[in-house]
Amino acid sequence: MTTRKQVEDKIETINDGGNNTAAEVRAVLTDLLNYTENISFPPTQNVEFFHFWTEDNPVIDNLKNVLWYSIKGIKDQWVNITFRIQINNNESSEGLSNNIFSFPLNEKDIKVLEYLKNIMPLNKKNVRFIVPYTTLINEQRIDYPLSTSIYFQENNIIFDFNNVIASERKSEIEIAKGNAFSSVSFHCPLFSFLKGKD
Repeated sequence: MTTRKQVEDKIETINDGGNNTAAEVRAVLTDLLNYTENISFPPTQNVEFFHFWTEDNPVIDNLKNVLWYSIKGIKDQWVNITFRIQINNNESSEGLSNNIFSFPLNEKDIKVLEYLKNIMPLNKKNVRFIVPYTTLINEQRIDYPLSTSIYFQENNIIFDFNNVIASERKSEIEIAKGNAFSSVSFHCPLFSFLKGKD
């Protein structure tokens, strides 16, 4: 195997003002190929990519709210969730508190839960983030930030829109009918506190 030093030395000998023979140049190029082809690369980790999405068929909750999603990532490592949610009825889904909406995964996408279980905690709120939300108030388009979390419970995607206002009763107001389009990534290493250790 040609070493880097040998290749550099041979390149250094080509210094005769452009009057190099083809044989000299060929010898350097051959050594370069020999050097690069024999460098051992660390073994690559096996990666399994996945992508589940609604294509042209969004999912609809029992209140006729609509969700389009794309869930894409690398098994056991990372996931990106891109979504467009359209709230047509701002009452929460049956049995859920204010501003919490439950959308069923498409049947063909149920397998995504197997891919997600080692990337993000399931069945619990874990990360809150801000999404841009658009609504019409008195025929005027209003854009404002809205806090939400996304989590998976059984075979559903849950959107928990947190819209707590400061008041004497600390009440929670219902979000306006509208829509949001956003994207969020998750990567949750197996920290010891997730495994029940101190």
